[in-house]
Amino acid sequence: MRERGAKPPTEVPGVSEDEDRLERAYEAERAVIRQALDLPGPWPASTTSRTQNVEVLDVDRYDGFGVVLAAIERPVLWHGPTLQASVFRSDNGWQPLCGGGGGGSNEDPLMRRRRWTDATSVILRGGGGRCRPGPHQRAQTVCYAKVICSPSVASVVVDRPSDRRFVDVMNGPGWVVIVWPEGAEPRVTALGSTGEELDYLDPGLFRDR
Repeated sequence: MRERGAKPPTEVPGVSEDEDRLERAYEAERAVIRQALDLPGPWPASTTSRTQNVEVLDVDRYDGFGVVLAAIERPVLWHGPTLQASVFRSDNGWQPLCGGGGGGSNEDPLMRRRRWTDATSVILRGGGGRCRPGPHQRAQTVCYAKVICSPSVASVVVDRPSDRRFVDVMNGPGWVVIVWPEGAEPRVTALGSTGEELDYLDPGLFRDR
């Protein structure tokens, strides 16, 4: 698999049909994910009905960075359904930085909220990571996190310096993705159907993870 963001060669001697098929499948995944950055939404997605292999669940943009959260049913790089977060930088278009996901489960991420059984939990941090610049780059480290909401959560407020994002999660799979430059960790508040605060994730929870 070539480096992300590189253009495919028109002809590669010695490449097998299987390798070519995997390459085309991977590029199809990336195309759906990248295109979502320029779509108006609304985000997060409000449907749990799968219509294609790559279902984009949420898109977040902040301070020149973007992140796309996608539930992939048959991912090229994982075994089993995966929840993939892909981070980009706005620099003459969206340039890929990094991404992370988890596979190996038979459960589609689209179904996790519907099968919620923990009555004591309202909102949970569902993983994340950071994209560090190379040793010769002056770019800032950018971080991202996935958050999953219980069925009792109607909306989520993401507070970052100079930005407040309000998202409606009344319907849909309940996943929210967040991006921020290191040092601008968010506070995430879960609200009920009448606007009451149910729980929150403190900025400290998003540091050093």
